[in-house]
Amino acid sequence: MIMRGVKSLSDYVVDLKEHGEEVRTLYGEILIHVTEFFRDPDSFKALVSQVFPSLLKNHAPEEPIRIWTPGCATGEEAYSIAMSLTEFLEGKKRLNPIQIFATDISEEVIQKARIGFYPESVDQNLSKERLHRFFDKVQGGYKIRKELRDLCLFSRHDVTTDPPFANLDLISCRNVLIYFGTLLQKRVIPIFHHALGSGGYLWLGKSENSGEFSELFNLSDKTHKTYTRSDRPPIKPFQFSTRQLRDSMDATKMGLGLTPIGLDFRKDVDKLILSKFAPPGVVINADLESCSFAAAPFHFSNRPPDNRVSISSRWPGRNSWPPFVRQSNPLKKKTNRSKDAVCISKSTENGLGSISKCYRPTRWFRPRRALF
Repeated sequence: MIMRGVKSLSDYVVDLKEHGEEVRTLYGEILIHVTEFFRDPDSFKALVSQVFPSLLKNHAPEEPIRIWTPGCATGEEAYSIAMSLTEFLEGKKRLNPIQIFATDISEEVIQKARIGFYPESVDQNLSKERLHRFFDKVQGGYKIRKELRDLCLFSRHDVTTDPPFANLDLISCRNVLIYFGTLLQKRVIPIFHHALGSGGYLWLGKSENSGEFSELFNLSDKTHKTYTRSDRPPIKPFQFSTRQLRDSMDATKMGLGLTPIGLDFRKDVDKLILSKFAPPGVVINADLESCSFAAAPFHFSNRPPDNRVSISSRWPGRNSWPPFVRQSNPLKKKTNRSKDAVCISKSTENGLGSISKCYRPTRWFRPRRALF
């Protein structure tokens, strides 16, 4: 308020409504991005000595190891895990692919993480060997080498509302839950249980625990706060929000004439209506590969054979859809013309009720990449 020259909270509210850039600035100031490479080195040693060997026991040599780091901030935690796992696999002479999904609610810090540039001060937390192997010395600091950046997929994501990744081997969510209130913790921890595969690990900060959901996780290391996923079924189904390609779209380019505040309000209203009154839906391409979905995707298909579920994944693939959905596909011509399609309802084998299929082109049509 001092920097804006505003004297009262009511005047500051008016200033926020009139200046969308100040909303983004305030939003960035509220978020906490305290992180560093190999934060709490002893916990990383426990990760390498206890968790990684257990993961290898359940993985074939060619099977990828899948890790999610929600609240990744500028990427230090994700890159630290990538370095540790790379060194561990080399020591065991294993060639398992590494897939690290690093997410944060802030697009600004995600962009920094993707670039992988860090000031010279990071050498205080890194050995000379790791600096030499995984970093390039550049003007003003160090940059993560491409081969390590390629192991990490950074994406904007709200862990409390957006669909999670699935069939994960490890979730590293250290020092994030301590900033959540009780209600958010009660929502997020069951989501982690849902996202982990059988025998998967949850790694929390030293001041965090699984709370009242101890039946979902078995404590593996009390000191370093690692938990293994129990085989108990999920407590309840989850309802996730839809995100209308908001990470890559600009309100002005969309021709809506909305300020950022107006766009956020409209999205909030859409979320409320979709969550309460709209049936589940899915956005697909002309090959019947899903690109986004509203509500639980399991209402539409069986679990895919390759178990690929992510924010940007194409799951469910064509072969995982019920047969009647795959039949008479009117999208093969990949046209953006609006065309009426007959809605077909049919009970599914698992008794979830009826499914209606209606194909409608979306406004985000591009040649050979239509979405419906």
